[in-house]
Amino acid sequence: MRRIYLFLAVLFVSITFVNAGNYYDSIPEQCVNVTGGSLMISHINAQSGATSNGTLKVDFFGDLDLSTEFVDVLSENGALIATLSTVSQCGQEQQIISLDKDSINAWALDGIISFTYQSSSAVNSGICTGLSGPAAFCVVPVVSYTYQQGVDNIGVLSMDAPSPGTCAGNTPITITVGNFGTNQVDTFSVAWEINGIAQTPQTYYTLLDTNGGANPTTSQITLNPSYNFTASTTFKFWTYSPNNLPDTINQNDTLQKPLAPALAGVYTIGSGGNYINFTAAVNDLVALGVCAPVTFNVLTGSGPFNEQIVIPQVIGANATNTITFNGNGETITYATTGTADNYIIRLDGADYITIDSLNVVAQSATNNFAIQLTNDADFNIINNCNIDLTSTITSTSSTNAGIVVSGSLTSATTAGASGTNNTFTNNTITGGYYGLTINGASSTSESLNNTISGNTIQDFYFYGTYLRSISNSVISNNDIHRMNRSSVSTFYGLYFITSGGRNLVEANQIHDAYTGIITASTSASYPIYHTGVDVAVGDENRVVNNLIYNVNNNGTIYGIYNSSSDGVHYYYNTISLDDQNSTGGTTRGFYQTTTASNIEFKNNIISVTRGGTGTKHCIYFGSTTSTIT
Repeated sequence: MRRIYLFLAVLFVSITFVNAGNYYDSIPEQCVNVTGGSLMISHINAQSGATSNGTLKVDFFGDLDLSTEFVDVLSENGALIATLSTVSQCGQEQQIISLDKDSINAWALDGIISFTYQSSSAVNSGICTGLSGPAAFCVVPVVSYTYQQGVDNIGVLSMDAPSPGTCAGNTPITITVGNFGTNQVDTFSVAWEINGIAQTPQTYYTLLDTNGGANPTTSQITLNPSYNFTASTTFKFWTYSPNNLPDTINQNDTLQKPLAPALAGVYTIGSGGNYINFTAAVNDLVALGVCAPVTFNVLTGSGPFNEQIVIPQVIGANATNTITFNGNGETITYATTGTADNYIIRLDGADYITIDSLNVVAQSATNNFAIQLTNDADFNIINNCNIDLTSTITSTSSTNAGIVVSGSLTSATTAGASGTNNTFTNNTITGGYYGLTINGASSTSESLNNTISGNTIQDFYFYGTYLRSISNSVISNNDIHRMNRSSVSTFYGLYFITSGGRNLVEANQIHDAYTGIITASTSASYPIYHTGVDVAVGDENRVVNNLIYNVNNNGTIYGIYNSSSDGVHYYYNTISLDDQNSTGGTTRGFYQTTTASNIEFKNNIISVTRGGTGTKHCIYFGSTTSTIT
């Protein structure tokens, strides 16, 4: 009997399962109808394991048609990734924003990707109409990207230390690793290089849960507790062997990052110095950040520097780690060509910057903001600078100003969250339509704690200072005049508008409004002017010990002018309106018009012996319903 044996050969094949697809999430129209409001939108069921960059497509409209009316798009960690604005108010627009895959993977580990849409303070409610009614702005966002999720799939999410703003010296090397796969991971390895030189790989026994699990999906690990970080360095990290198995998706394994120590100490600008010019110094400042106080000394004899600079918010800058540019009397100058390049120095969200003893010189007749602060530029100091706009001396354009704190890049007087706690001292500002402007956002969001002191503001066309919605500020010991300008118009010395309380206006000299002209002028003069600046009891503005004199012309002169401004107290001021050569013009030492309350006018000296026709009053009340003591 023959026996037949049947042998069954079984081939075991290892199969890797990969979950792949396209993530696409569209949110119906979402609107905000709050002035300066914000909106956070979350895209749920997000998948990690992005294999390439994705997009955030936003269809939007709103009150967004000006440079001060926009919506910032912020990521989950608060970083600005885009700004939305339209060509016309309430116009429909679309913007496609690129999202890098590493950020997507970091955001999506919890299954949610969120973005915040933050409007600027100038975006007003009720301007446009959305599906649900009046709106300040509306968005329709769509997130899309491709992804793959292997069974065992981990990767490097971020390098946490050293980071931008880290000083030279000993520092840990720390990274964060995440699980992108569908299996829990309880062991994995990390390989790494420094400047292309392999370091000792390390294996970790740490549970990394899956998306939505009860345990953490990420782990921060320290590869070196004390690395001597002294120069520009390229770091490279990659993960491998999750659960002692091959990683099923390799696109998210690796992170490479070049990094250099932050700036600290003293540097020089100029030929033969650490930096050839301001631009080179600012480039490093922005790229590297600071980790200690930093001073840039401009080398004597190295100017002029023909350039313009923009300083944004600097990593590491704070009340301790300040940044100082000592000009040493050297010059930075630039010939602007239009509204797009209308500045010489712009602090765009920069904080704790000091510019000292620098000549800032305009070359063009129009579109000149010598020094501009905007976008919440706070705690900055401009001291002992010569701000020279004599190139504008015959221009009547309002595009010229010495120092501008404004919510607009092109207007010197636009309300906005432009800056607070700024100091302007001992400067000479010559020329411009405006000498100096500061603009808060509104009566509920004012520019606080500013100092304008010891400055000479001269030969401006219209306004010495223009101060909108400022509070708790000091304006003192300034010398404001137009002794040398022949092309002039109405004279405003210190001009306050809209709102603002607890300001001290003290010991300013305001004089010689028309001394530079050849033929007598009939333009009006308002040395100190408040309009619509109402404050509550306890928040009074004080105007104390100021001197007004030699306002010599044939036009109307109101030494101190109050229009509908509650809570202004005027003490110990001297007003001399005694031009014997005048041939006419209404003259009033103190003038109040339109109903206001809580006004005090005490212990002031007023002299009116001006020649010519025209009514003359030391004190004139234009409203019978105002409360004046």
